[in-house]
Amino acid sequence: FTYRMGRITHSLGRYSEALQYYQATIDKGANEPWYFACRAALERGHIFEVQGNMAAARTAFERCLKITPEDYKSGLHQQAKAGLRRLK
Repeated sequence: FTYRMGRITHSLGRYSEALQYYQATIDKGANEPWYFACRAALERGHIFEVQGNMAAARTAFERCLKITPEDYKSGLHQQAKAGLRRLK
């Protein structure tokens, strides 16, 4: 539920709300086998990057890399690494 709400509020440009939903997703699911927490960390990185908060974006992308879901890990981690490269 929190992941989907994050995606919805993110798509509506309500970044503050989306960040909260994504953080709740990470808090609840970082140790679960599903991809939601990893994707939530990635999306937090994207939001922070757009907002110009590069330190927070870096932290979010690094957090994404620490979460290892069973599905989509390679693609999500590639995107996080690309985000980190953009921040250099």
